Amino acid sequence: MRGSRSYNGSSSASSGTDAALPDPLSGEKKSRTRSRVKRFFSKLRGKLTKEQARTEIIDERCVCCLDIMPAECLATMPCQHKYCSRCMKQMVLTVISEEGLFPPRCCKLDIPVETILPVLTPKERNFYISKAQEYASPAAERWYCPAATCGRFIASQHVKSASSSQTCPYCSTKICSGCRDLAHSSRGCSPDPGLAAVLEEARLKQWQRCYDCGSMVELVSGCDHVTCRCKAQFCYKCGDPWSACACAASGQRPADFLAVLIGHTKLSRDQEAELSAVVTAILRNERLRDEEAAANAKDKVEGARRESKRLSRLSIDLLRRDIIL
Repeated sequence: MRGSRSYNGSSSASSGTDAALPDPLSGEKKSRTRSRVKRFFSKLRGKLTKEQARTEIIDERCVCCLDIMPAECLATMPCQHKYCSRCMKQMVLTVISEEGLFPPRCCKLDIPVETILPVLTPKERNFYISKAQEYASPAAERWYCPAATCGRFIASQHVKSASSSQTCPYCSTKICSGCRDLAHSSRGCSPDPGLAAVLEEARLKQWQRCYDCGSMVELVSGCDHVTCRCKAQFCYKCGDPWSACACAASGQRPADFLAVLIGHTKLSRDQEAELSAVVTAILRNERLRDEEAAANAKDKVEGARRESKRLSRLSIDLLRRDIIL
């Protein structure tokens, strides 16, 4: 009986002690549950952040077609305007054919070549680089294949200055280095009959030739102040540079206006002397401006040569990359 009571007592005491202690397994379950909830909410926050980022990326608009698309599909200009590849490509292909519009610009800022080339196909890319080299070369130093079936621009790296004849790199046509026409066996270069015919037609129709690049210009409408595609300004009547033109109407140039004012207005000697000094200063400034323009033109030629070399190296790198790919 005592042993029985002792056994029962110890048993009841033991069960009371077990009921008072916390279950370690239940605490571990709670911690696991908390960690799972934290991971769930962190994933949920990550998904919401990604969705917001996608919404922000999509909310980019092409300034040309106004379509909304992801930012990686848009090209950013130096002025921070964004173009889609389709509009960018259309603008570049439109500008290539007109030297006066080249290179492509946005907000009067040149678009970098590194931004233009990725939107073009390999064929269009080579054509763009060729045109860039052509427009970067001075007009007097440009070489073109005289063959009627070719007529392509020949870059300076393909021209041998010491040779009496050149070879077109595209159709292998032989070219005379003297007259830049088809190679001939005679010692002297005969006048180009085609050029003579064009000049005669220009004389009959009173066209004018640019003094800087030699391009033929026909004035359809407007005044005689002509700006050529090479940016040279000249008078359509006499063909001289506009700043040195002597046939401009009275009032078109400040010096002419003041000279007319002195000759046809009753002025005192002091007033005439003052106006004469003004005319002299204007003429001097015009001469200095012409000299500065000539110096800038020289620097432009040197810069064009450097740009042509850079584009040549870039073209070679792109061709190597295409071959590797």
